[in-house]
Amino acid sequence: MEYTHNPSRRNFIKISSSVVFGFTLEVVFPNTVRSFPDYNTIESFQPNAWLTISKNNTVTIMLTECEMGQGVMTSLPMLVAEELAVDWNNIRIKQANLDPVYGWQGTGGSTSIRDNWTILRKAGAAAREMLINSAAILWKVPSTECRADNGKIHHLPTGRNVSFGELVDIAVKLPIPKNPKLKSPSEFKLIGKSVTRLDLYEKVNGKSIFGIDVSIPNMLIATITHCPYFDGNLLYIDAKKARNVNGVKHIIEIENGIAVVADNFWSAQKAQRLLDIKWDPGPNASLDDQVIYDRFRKTGQEQCEIVQEIGNLEHAKQYTIKSVEQEYFTPFQAHATMEPMCCTAHVHDNVCELWVPTQQPSGAYKVANNLLLNNEEVKTDSSKIIVNTTLLGGGFGRRNIQDFVSEAVQLSQLTKSPIKLIWSREEDIQHDYYHPATYHKLKAYIDENGLPIGWHHCIIGTPYSEGAKDISYEIPNIRIDNDRTPTGIPLGPWRSVAHSYNAFAIESFIDELSVATNNDPLEYRLNLLKGSPRLCGVLERVAEYANWGNKHNRYVQGLAVHKSFGSYVAQIVELNVDGRNNINICRVICAVDCGIAVHPDTIKAQIEGSIAFALTATLKSQINIKNGRVKQSNFHDFPLLRINEMPKIDILIVNSHESPGGIGEPAVPPVAPAVANALFFSTGKRYRTLPFF
Repeated sequence: MEYTHNPSRRNFIKISSSVVFGFTLEVVFPNTVRSFPDYNTIESFQPNAWLTISKNNTVTIMLTECEMGQGVMTSLPMLVAEELAVDWNNIRIKQANLDPVYGWQGTGGSTSIRDNWTILRKAGAAAREMLINSAAILWKVPSTECRADNGKIHHLPTGRNVSFGELVDIAVKLPIPKNPKLKSPSEFKLIGKSVTRLDLYEKVNGKSIFGIDVSIPNMLIATITHCPYFDGNLLYIDAKKARNVNGVKHIIEIENGIAVVADNFWSAQKAQRLLDIKWDPGPNASLDDQVIYDRFRKTGQEQCEIVQEIGNLEHAKQYTIKSVEQEYFTPFQAHATMEPMCCTAHVHDNVCELWVPTQQPSGAYKVANNLLLNNEEVKTDSSKIIVNTTLLGGGFGRRNIQDFVSEAVQLSQLTKSPIKLIWSREEDIQHDYYHPATYHKLKAYIDENGLPIGWHHCIIGTPYSEGAKDISYEIPNIRIDNDRTPTGIPLGPWRSVAHSYNAFAIESFIDELSVATNNDPLEYRLNLLKGSPRLCGVLERVAEYANWGNKHNRYVQGLAVHKSFGSYVAQIVELNVDGRNNINICRVICAVDCGIAVHPDTIKAQIEGSIAFALTATLKSQINIKNGRVKQSNFHDFPLLRINEMPKIDILIVNSHESPGGIGEPAVPPVAPAVANALFFSTGKRYRTLPFF
């Protein structure tokens, strides 16, 4: 059986040939106008490509997704290599620069495998068919007698074989297969195996280039100081002391702040700290956490927009034995990527070159293009904006926003020099696009069997209700209300987006319902998920592995389950709390059904990282607002989970033939509620506000 996925931004493949030394497979999207080569004049055509096979048997695969540690430099080439039947040792990868042929280039929402599952496999399958047909021509035999395997075409009756590279000259002239046959999962030899990551060696030996590593001739280094107040303004600046720092070249006011440009980072940072700046706090000077939460709670008592309504909630109340109602809060969160925001820009000779660790290369292009179009002194043609995507030192959604790109371009324009802009850690934490603070009010109407027949969930502080409006529990009468309630604080996507805060509220509340109705939390969920076999499957798998229900002397257990980004995750957290109220997470067991597991080691690494990320937000970190500005500034007051606090993690990957789901985010949402539920069984106290300690 063949499993396909209809991608959101790519759904049509075409294949073309390339220059003298190889042939290239090119994917073209419906919104892209391209001319295709005349195969008789192929030497004059040089397309942008997905796949190139050279005469030395090297297979180069162009990567259009952004590598930020999630392993796409290996998992995506595996899709091509599986169908191509190439020797994995001959695979090479190259980050694709921005080009319209690839459509919108951006990485987020756990879509890398999902969006490319069919496209890249078709690219490999089409190349395989072209090579098989080439060998058939070479040997003057039917193509049905030929098979591709390990980088060679084999003639089954005679045992002859020929390498891919030896067939290039013939393959380049062949017609393009329109609908190449894809392998069924039972035929996979590479997909499902944990091969060595292709980017591992250079990351270990330090050769990999992240955004902060970029160096180009005559480059200057810039730092920036933004107004610390939301909607504040500059009143006064004295830069005399800063200008006297050796190596300082410029001190410039741009739209978003004050930049110091110097020969090196240390001079720029030293001068930055010597700036004497006075700011006008602006209209939000009195804004703080309590004001925000009071506003949220007040809004929650009023009529909000109904975003989902199933059945008749008022009718359900007539059959209610009792009702249960609770409130939950989540705070603002920063992304705190290990590599702070940075970008190198060089605007010169009607060209704008960018070297940037971005999740949105197309977004970086758009920002630069808008700036250059609005600048009367710079008449850069949009086709001369070159975006070089570097490796990312973490993304988590923050690098979907291109504010740091805009600043680097502005500085290069003003100084007429290549500029590498590096934000300090303080600027990075205090000028994020934050994960929103949210307030949740939930009320359940319970029938005589102890099950909810009515469910009302009010979500305040965010425009997003994913994970709530599509709740998986079978409840006949549901109403989901939503109100963004603007706070004046910039918001942006954060790993798992709305699923994190909505799952925290829902899975905590479901546990409270199970206790209120004297039901086991596992059995209660299974009763409400009878129509969701994949969620039941991960629940049963994790419960069996963790020996759920048996009493333990050293720890207690908490459970949560959630579906997001096409994957299904259940987790059990084992923890204990000592006499000083110190929490020790002993173990997290995670069962995941993400469909076909392309690269199991990458899946495990992603889940481990997700759990560490989520535990930080559950137990330690938050962004507080005080007097109209962010209170935190660095890791001393925005702490991350430390290595000695990392629990043992057991990961159970469910065997599945379903199309792949996402994996970078789905393991985040169940963590906080599983911890909260375990804490209740340990302390008898319900923890309804993040972080817990």
